Amino acid sequence: MPEPLKNMYSRSFVERLANDVQRVVGTRASTFTNAVLDSNWESRELKDRGKHIAQCFHDLIPGTFAQKLNSLEQVGEAYSGFTAIVFADFVELYGQDELDVSLPYLEKFTTLCTSEFAVRPFLQRYYPEMKIAFAQWAKSDNHHVRRLASEGIRTRLPWGMKVPALFDDTLWILNHLQQLVNDDSEYVRRSVANNLNDISKDQPDLVLAFAAKQDLSNPNTSKLIKHALRGLLKQGSPEALALFGFQNSLAIKCLAMQSKVEHIAIGERLPWHYALAVKGEGALRLEYKVHYLKKNGSYSGKVFKLSETQVAGEKHIAQDKEQAFHDLTTRVHYPGTHKLELIANGASVGEFSFELTQ
Repeated sequence: MPEPLKNMYSRSFVERLANDVQRVVGTRASTFTNAVLDSNWESRELKDRGKHIAQCFHDLIPGTFAQKLNSLEQVGEAYSGFTAIVFADFVELYGQDELDVSLPYLEKFTTLCTSEFAVRPFLQRYYPEMKIAFAQWAKSDNHHVRRLASEGIRTRLPWGMKVPALFDDTLWILNHLQQLVNDDSEYVRRSVANNLNDISKDQPDLVLAFAAKQDLSNPNTSKLIKHALRGLLKQGSPEALALFGFQNSLAIKCLAMQSKVEHIAIGERLPWHYALAVKGEGALRLEYKVHYLKKNGSYSGKVFKLSETQVAGEKHIAQDKEQAFHDLTTRVHYPGTHKLELIANGASVGEFSFELTQ
């Protein structure tokens, strides 16, 4: 079993933090440690542990909110990585009535880990003012801050508070992201791609129009836009496929799409094989789709990428694959007929069925 994520907030981390709090503000390390590692500590999950530490900051660091922030900035100098999110958590929990004080620290603390979650309630409450802040952050010299300028306004930020105003302001988001498309940092560009992918789930036409205006001859930009359109590409969107040359100009013949076995048990792996004959000139994107049987008897499909290649003339492509059918936290398998489908440039070219047993 992998180590639970909540254990990133370990006793050793808490004791180190307590010693630094004592060094900066004089609060006894044992007092801070005991407050954090209370009777509920073991039952708290990852985010709850971080919020609890932020509450202990509030209770045990003296002074006004601004003074506490100044102390936490000194404490936080030696921290980085996910556990350092506790500093931004403090701003999120206690700074919402003091926007002018909080904004500079949201910017500072994002360089330790990220303030992408902490900014969400501020967006909810101070949307016009936060738009100005995000515009300034996009011009920062620090790539962590520029990433926040994208990540903080994702419409579907995982684990993040939903901000309805963002769904109604897509054109502003797209104009805002344009200045970050060619950012020097892969970290920033990846965030931009994820932001665009979020928007494509609700307004695909706007994202496709945005993508069509980009310079795809630039490798970094091409990579960003392909990642941004990954959902639309897997859906077989003709417009998304055409942007990268995956059109129906190739003659594709499926020579084989099959498995040597007709039945496998849940928890086993299905061996399968495909072979294609391709003729013409152009780009070829190969994927396969597993049609999973759901508990109610309907099907849910998931697309997996196989390859992308250029074809000039005639080409024979064949590969042996395996597909795992182990139960996961994100997917439970049910016995019955399942199907594998081979997809070339968005079009189905072959399939086979098999039985999954208990």
